[in-house]
Amino acid sequence: MSKIAQLGIKDSKKISDKKIKELAAKLKSSKLISYSLAHLNPSGYNKLNKNYNAHTLKMFVHLKAINSLSAKLKNDKHDYILIDKYASAENMLKYYNELVISNNWANFKEINEDVLIANKAETYSISVAAASILARDQFLTLIAKMNEEYNTIFPLGAGKKVSEFAKEFFAKHNYSEDVILNTCKKSFKMKILE
Repeated sequence: MSKIAQLGIKDSKKISDKKIKELAAKLKSSKLISYSLAHLNPSGYNKLNKNYNAHTLKMFVHLKAINSLSAKLKNDKHDYILIDKYASAENMLKYYNELVISNNWANFKEINEDVLIANKAETYSISVAAASILARDQFLTLIAKMNEEYNTIFPLGAGKKVSEFAKEFFAKHNYSEDVILNTCKKSFKMKILE
């Protein structure tokens, strides 16, 4: 882990997007870590959000990545899985059970390792910090592709600037349901049709 730390890996929220891209490239080429990335595009999010809340969908993405990484590592022994806490432990277990035990339509494998859940885990775990950098890099790459596809620059985050952009963007596309479903999470409460 000290070799990873020497790359300058730390909490991705404290690093510029340009530096994120540099660090992600170093992590990927270093072969110091094994990793698996998963995401939900806006269309997939909107489809699943009809039946699941945002926290359950976050668990869905975690499970996709964990299952994929476990398949890669097969016989490699690890002590535990560490997840950055985004809800209470009870609720995270509820989301897990909902996706793996109650209705396993995605065919997730059960997690048999110990799972640790920690607040702001990326601030003290180099592994979680590295994962946050790789995840942010993937997000930036996907946004860049979407920018190219729609010939625009989508603003990131929330607020007035994003709201104003959305109004103009959707008006430009005649409020096409396909464009809306493929570019934003419909569950967010944003006034764009005024």
